[in-house]
Amino acid sequence: MQKMPVIRTRLGEMDLKVDSSALLVYRAAWAHDQGTGRATRESSMAKLYATESAQQVIDAAVQLFGARGVEKGNAVESLYREIRALRIYEGASEVHQQILGDRAIRSFNEGLDARRLKKSSPSP
Repeated sequence: MQKMPVIRTRLGEMDLKVDSSALLVYRAAWAHDQGTGRATRESSMAKLYATESAQQVIDAAVQLFGARGVEKGNAVESLYREIRALRIYEGASEVHQQILGDRAIRSFNEGLDARRLKKSSPSP
């Protein structure tokens, strides 16, 4: 099975999602520790991406395992059941999408305000 290009590609995609999720979590923790004021944005981004990616990775694992992936007692089956709770815990994915959208709009507007101030200030 390991020699099949489709399986190897799928495993590579799964690995990428897991590593990307971990990096976003580390960045959120760093932002919190630094007190930069971006911790809410970074945490929402990490929570949203990590839980959505976990759902996709676990779903792919079920596909790879076939019928064994949904047998009671199989680790993949257990993860498949548990991921739904993680997607709801501390806010549904939609809530985090709204937080990220609000932050993006705020950041955009702050950038516009800064440009307006720069244009309106007299040149030296």
